[in-house]
Amino acid sequence: MASVLMIVFDEHDNVLCNCSMSEKWCFVHGDIEAIEQPLDAAYRVLEEKTGITSDDIDLHIIRFESVSTYESAHSMYVMCGRLKHAVSLQSNDDELFWYKLCEGTLVTR
Repeated sequence: MASVLMIVFDEHDNVLCNCSMSEKWCFVHGDIEAIEQPLDAAYRVLEEKTGITSDDIDLHIIRFESVSTYESAHSMYVMCGRLKHAVSLQSNDDELFWYKLCEGTLVTR
């Protein structure tokens, strides 16, 4: 199993977070489908969950983690990018939030 996690910044250094019923808050993330490359999956998931498209942002792989246990193996690709322009966020299930980074901590805006 493999997944992608996207850290998205706007032009004011706010970071995009989402809140779902199963999690308190987190970065936008999702699974990589069997036929997908990680970067393609990241753009698909980002568009599905936020409405942000590849025209709005350039994503870059910044980290790869692989974790194996006796039960399963999981790979996580962490992507990062800054929006090229202002966007209107669109979400069907999760609540999306912009947080201001302040001296290394997240503070509500």
